[in-house]
Amino acid sequence: MNQQYPGLSLTWGAAGVVALAVLSAVMRSPMITSFQLVLALAIICAGVVPVLWYGRTAAPSHFPLFPLAGLFYVICFAAPFLVLDVIWPDGFPEYDYDQVTSFPIRGVIAAPEALMLVLGGVAAFVGAFLFVRKPLEARMGHFGLSAEPSAGPLRVLSYALLAGFLAHEFLPAIQGIASISQLLGRVGFVAFAVLFVAWQERLIGRAEALAVFGVILPAVILHKVFTSLYTPVLMFGLLFFILIWPVYKKQATAVVLVSAVFIGLFYLPAQEYRTQTNLPQYTATKANASLGAKAKFFMRVSVAVWSGEKTVRFGEQDYTLNGTSFLMGVGRRIFLMPLFYHVYVESPERVAYWRGESYKNIATSFIPRALWKNKP
Repeated sequence: MNQQYPGLSLTWGAAGVVALAVLSAVMRSPMITSFQLVLALAIICAGVVPVLWYGRTAAPSHFPLFPLAGLFYVICFAAPFLVLDVIWPDGFPEYDYDQVTSFPIRGVIAAPEALMLVLGGVAAFVGAFLFVRKPLEARMGHFGLSAEPSAGPLRVLSYALLAGFLAHEFLPAIQGIASISQLLGRVGFVAFAVLFVAWQERLIGRAEALAVFGVILPAVILHKVFTSLYTPVLMFGLLFFILIWPVYKKQATAVVLVSAVFIGLFYLPAQEYRTQTNLPQYTATKANASLGAKAKFFMRVSVAVWSGEKTVRFGEQDYTLNGTSFLMGVGRRIFLMPLFYHVYVESPERVAYWRGESYKNIATSFIPRALWKNKP
């Protein structure tokens, strides 16, 4: 049965939106126009609708995809407009992504047309979901694992997926197979999620849970940390927050706090570490060093960042740090609107996505390149 939460009143929500609009108008950055600000606020309002709907009427679920999708657009496409001067006090910088994506961002945040496209997409997403909500609720229900024999094969499959994920993480030969790597690099989230739900519902014992979540998961997280891949670590934090929240509110809050401390302590060191290990002087010998050697270099960089040092000495080489601020680093990773605007500008001349060209390979994408080396 649906639950009602009087504390999440639409009246209070409307009052909050009005207060946010007034405050944003007063503190509007000179980098954006009033119309851009209005569109950003509209995206925020549209993206918050799934959260309010979920809080007022939806029964708790293990994976609230609808509100999470709304929050994604709020955080990554609209909210940074309200704090541009805080993130970039000297103006929105020029970002050159030539080494990765072969295009630069030349100080242009987003034209109103791109903002309207995002707003239209979020509004259509919310409207479509609400339109089909009742039929979906009747068919889907609450996700769980039953104690019936049918849960056994699912458990075995989860361990098989986990084994494949671990092989991908720790065996470079597996990572080098593109078709397999694309699958195995992501199935770990599914395996950990299913096993966690199984543990919550007492379908696996304490020893089994301790091995998975007390040994294997920490080893994976440490491996990610010392190879400067922080996004998967944060995704694991988000995953377990979602899984824990419906039953254990305090523990879920603890996950958020630990994740926040983790970001605060290690985000900038991770960026510096990644930059330094990509430099030519970080030789192939060091790049292929043991995990312990990489961890030692990572901690050297971390201590240097925390203490405000400009250089790090590792072995016989000195490395000069970039000195990027925390807010600018996080803002660059989170704020996706400039990238979306660039795709909008370059479509369809340089970027074929706008007219559906990227869907042409759907018919062949499932074929491994091991079988078809020249696959489009």
